[in-house]
Amino acid sequence: MQAVMLSLAMLMRVILTPLKQIHGREVIAVALLSSATVALAVRELIKMPKLVFPQEIEVWYVLPAIRKKIALKLVESGMSQKAVAELMGITPAAVNQYKSKKRAKEDIFDAELEKELQSSVKRILSDKELLSKEIIRLDNLIKQKGIICKIYQDICILGKEKDHCPYCKKK
Repeated sequence: MQAVMLSLAMLMRVILTPLKQIHGREVIAVALLSSATVALAVRELIKMPKLVFPQEIEVWYVLPAIRKKIALKLVESGMSQKAVAELMGITPAAVNQYKSKKRAKEDIFDAELEKELQSSVKRILSDKELLSKEIIRLDNLIKQKGIICKIYQDICILGKEKDHCPYCKKK
């Protein structure tokens, strides 16, 4: 199936034009949303199989989930949302959205990863310079557990055609 690329301009037309037809389906736009939110909404409406690379899964699912978990654990440990935001290079609003479950909604952490997360947060609290190292460590653990492969098989057309993951070569 031919891939569909929607430019920002096209997305804005979809937002601003109610009842726009996209691949035979009606899209009703009621408010201006971010282009990323609109892209996700349009993708869901189209329900079109898509070619997604495992590295994109890391960017769209894994890294946001890791950032969210770390931010929430740091806030639970007593750091202010503002201090967490400054440490992580995000806005206080992003931390608030993590708390209210409006951002990074996917929860990919199992009990073992939760324990590793606790260890990471303890290390970060003792040395703030370890933040990026701990994010990378958690990302590598998620890869080792095959979580990226499971997401890949759920959302990518190539993941459904094979009996193994082409990313990690596991069967």
